[in-house]
Amino acid sequence: MATNAKTLVPLPSLDKEDAKAILTLVTNKHSGGGLYSAAAVEFHSPGSISFELCGDYRRVVFRNPAIRATQKNIQQQHAAIFSETFIGVLASEALAFYKEKERQAQRGE
Repeated sequence: MATNAKTLVPLPSLDKEDAKAILTLVTNKHSGGGLYSAAAVEFHSPGSISFELCGDYRRVVFRNPAIRATQKNIQQQHAAIFSETFIGVLASEALAFYKEKERQAQRGE
Protein backbone atom coordinates (compact mmCIF):
# COMPACT_ATOMS: atom_id res chain seq x y z
CA MET A 1 0.00 0.00 0.00
CA ALA A 2 1.38 3.37 -1.00
CA THR A 3 1.77 6.05 1.64
CA ASN A 4 2.09 9.78 1.23
CA ALA A 5 5.31 11.76 0.88
CA LYS A 6 5.64 14.69 3.26
CA THR A 7 8.05 17.57 3.82
CA LEU A 8 7.83 19.89 6.82
CA VAL A 9 9.19 23.44 6.52
CA PRO A 10 9.30 25.60 9.69
CA LEU A 11 7.92 29.15 9.39
CA PRO A 12 9.17 30.67 12.68
CA SER A 13 7.86 34.16 11.93
CA LEU A 14 4.30 32.73 12.17
CA ASP A 15 4.86 30.82 15.43
CA LYS A 16 2.22 31.32 18.09
CA GLU A 17 2.91 31.38 21.81
CA ASP A 18 2.13 27.69 22.20
CA ALA A 19 2.55 26.34 18.64
CA LYS A 20 5.15 26.22 15.88
CA ALA A 21 4.03 27.16 12.36
CA ILE A 22 4.90 24.50 9.80
CA LEU A 23 4.42 24.59 6.03
CA THR A 24 3.41 21.01 5.31
CA LEU A 25 4.01 19.77 1.77
CA VAL A 26 2.33 16.49 0.90
CA THR A 27 1.85 14.25 -2.12
CA ASN A 28 -0.78 11.54 -1.85
CA LYS A 29 -3.39 9.45 -3.66
CA HIS A 30 -6.40 11.52 -4.73
CA SER A 31 -9.82 10.12 -3.85
CA GLY A 32 -10.88 10.57 -7.49
CA GLY A 33 -7.83 8.68 -8.77
CA GLY A 34 -4.29 9.71 -9.51
CA LEU A 35 -2.08 11.85 -7.29
CA TYR A 36 -2.16 15.35 -5.84
CA SER A 37 0.45 17.56 -4.23
CA ALA A 38 -0.59 20.26 -1.75
CA ALA A 39 0.80 22.83 0.66
CA ALA A 40 -0.78 23.92 3.95
CA VAL A 41 0.25 25.78 7.08
CA GLU A 42 -0.39 23.87 10.29
CA PHE A 43 0.40 24.77 13.88
CA HIS A 44 2.21 22.07 15.84
CA SER A 45 2.18 22.01 19.62
CA PRO A 46 3.11 19.14 21.93
CA GLY A 47 0.66 16.34 21.19
CA SER A 48 -1.44 18.14 18.59
CA ILE A 49 -1.62 19.73 15.15
CA SER A 50 -4.19 22.43 14.44
CA PHE A 51 -5.39 24.56 11.53
CA GLU A 52 -8.44 26.58 10.57
CA LEU A 53 -10.17 24.76 7.73
CA CYS A 54 -11.12 27.93 5.88
CA GLY A 55 -8.78 30.33 7.68
CA ASP A 56 -5.26 29.01 7.23
CA TYR A 57 -3.13 28.88 4.10
CA ARG A 58 -3.90 25.86 1.88
CA ARG A 59 -3.18 25.24 -1.78
CA VAL A 60 -3.34 22.24 -4.10
CA VAL A 61 -0.31 22.84 -6.29
CA PHE A 62 -0.61 19.93 -8.71
CA ARG A 63 -2.96 17.08 -9.55
CA ASN A 64 -2.16 14.25 -11.92
CA PRO A 65 -5.30 12.15 -12.46
CA ALA A 66 -3.64 9.87 -15.02
CA ILE A 67 -0.95 8.31 -12.81
CA ARG A 68 -1.20 5.24 -10.60
CA ALA A 69 -0.74 5.80 -6.88
CA THR A 70 2.32 3.65 -6.28
CA GLN A 71 4.91 4.55 -3.67
CA LYS A 72 7.47 5.15 -6.42
CA ASN A 73 5.13 7.52 -8.30
CA ILE A 74 4.25 9.39 -5.10
CA GLN A 75 7.93 9.88 -4.23
CA GLN A 76 8.82 10.94 -7.79
CA GLN A 77 6.00 13.48 -8.05
CA HIS A 78 6.80 14.89 -4.61
CA ALA A 79 10.48 15.37 -5.50
CA ALA A 80 9.64 16.90 -8.89
CA ILE A 81 7.02 19.33 -7.59
CA PHE A 82 8.65 20.47 -4.36
CA SER A 83 12.02 21.75 -5.53
CA GLU A 84 13.96 24.00 -3.17
CA THR A 85 13.02 27.01 -5.30
CA PHE A 86 9.30 26.18 -5.31
CA ILE A 87 9.33 25.57 -1.55
CA GLY A 88 10.68 29.13 -1.20
CA VAL A 89 7.87 30.44 -3.40
CA LEU A 90 5.23 28.60 -1.33
CA ALA A 91 6.74 29.84 1.95
CA SER A 92 6.69 33.44 0.65
CA GLU A 93 3.10 32.98 -0.53
CA ALA A 94 2.06 31.64 2.89
CA LEU A 95 3.73 34.54 4.71
CA ALA A 96 1.99 37.04 2.39
CA PHE A 97 -1.34 35.29 3.06
CA TYR A 98 -0.98 35.82 6.83
CA LYS A 99 0.26 39.38 6.41
CA GLU A 100 -2.87 40.20 4.39
CA LYS A 101 -5.07 38.37 6.90
CA GLU A 102 -3.56 40.47 9.71
CA ARG A 103 -4.02 43.68 7.70
CA GLN A 104 -7.69 42.86 7.13
CA ALA A 105 -8.20 42.10 10.82
CA GLN A 106 -6.66 45.45 11.79
CA ARG A 107 -8.99 47.24 9.37
CA GLY A 108 -12.00 45.30 10.65
CA GLU A 109 -12.74 43.61 7.33
